Amino acid sequence: MKRILASLITITMATTAFAAESSTDASDWYVSPLASYIQSDQSRLNTDDTGSNLKLGLGKEVSDRFNLELGLGLNRYDTLGNSSDLKQLGLELDALYFFNRESAFSPYIATGIGMMNTNDTDDTNPNWSASVGLLTDVSFLKDAKFRTEVRFQQEYDSGEYSHDDLLLRAGVQIPIGGESKPVAAKPITKDTDKDGVNDVDDKCPATPAGVAVNSYGCELDSDRDGVVDNKDQCPNTSRGVAVDTKGCIIDGDSDNDGVKDSMDQCPNTATGKIVDTRGCASDPDSDSDGIPDSKDQCPNSVVGVRIDFKGCEIEEVISLPGINFEINSAQLTSSSAATLDGAAETLNKYTDIFAEVAGHTDSSGSDSYNMSLSGKRAQAVKDYLLSRGVETSRLSSKGFGETQPIADNSYKEGRAANRRVELVVKK
Repeated sequence: MKRILASLITITMATTAFAAESSTDASDWYVSPLASYIQSDQSRLNTDDTGSNLKLGLGKEVSDRFNLELGLGLNRYDTLGNSSDLKQLGLELDALYFFNRESAFSPYIATGIGMMNTNDTDDTNPNWSASVGLLTDVSFLKDAKFRTEVRFQQEYDSGEYSHDDLLLRAGVQIPIGGESKPVAAKPITKDTDKDGVNDVDDKCPATPAGVAVNSYGCELDSDRDGVVDNKDQCPNTSRGVAVDTKGCIIDGDSDNDGVKDSMDQCPNTATGKIVDTRGCASDPDSDSDGIPDSKDQCPNSVVGVRIDFKGCEIEEVISLPGINFEINSAQLTSSSAATLDGAAETLNKYTDIFAEVAGHTDSSGSDSYNMSLSGKRAQAVKDYLLSRGVETSRLSSKGFGETQPIADNSYKEGRAANRRVELVVKK
């Protein structure tokens, strides 16, 4: 790995020196911040196969067709049942080839090499990549350009395995260090409405004389309310609100809750909800089961039946969604507290319930490991419920490993469903 790092540093220094000799125009340098969505393969254990990436690139135009770019990136992969995400810090060197750099839409392809350090194992592994992308001129970005890219990246894990990622990237490319290259203005050949835009490019050919227009020859609408600035009597309207022909807010009642839009702090209240003077729904208990409607997942409970903390009738098996553990551990995460506190409240309310805490896993890992892990996790949930006042004699725990799946382990969603903890009512 040290040889790979030394080689990469050597290549970087050599290409930077070459770039400095090939062009003395400082504006050929640029920085490019990019954000990415990552769709990964299933080879990284205990991850959700999705993640995100932030990259800062420093690039140089070395010819009319080629750029060299050195980037520092941070990958984050969503983990399963864990609040501590998998992170990687990477360094990459890319060569970019442009098909038409002078166009307003400039497509390119790229390939690169790099290395990545992973936080949980502290391993540093090499990777390579291939990309297709597009640079686009956008008027409000001035000298900068909008950049989009699709990137395939393969990381080699200790020379034995590979991890394949697909990145969807978006960001900007900003020139640095000098005057930007001038762009030749199109000569005015025919401009019927005298707005400074050629008729052939003018999408609004009858603009009134003297008004400001954009590059398409259309009047400006600064607050984007559908009324051009020249006619807008309320020029700073908030985005998304309904306006009249003068650009001013129409004070109606969009959600039909009896509160005018100008006073409505909850503008999308569901039809039929009882609201307060702010237009926000109050929190009644329509079925009188002790659970307010906003939290009641079974809003029509029969009066007198035993209900759990979700407002649903207690059945033989009570699912406990939202319980998560640290990776390969029986340590509960803080996000599990709300569900477990609700379960403890239900058990303390109905002291005649005796239950078994059942732990289940998916099929990842060996049978013996899964059986042991599920038992430890079931015990951890039991211990938490006991700490909230549930009597010891009313609870037991058992791990079932991967022996009782409720979904197909071949799919990510199925594996997620199979990783669960349940309360099995005994009597």
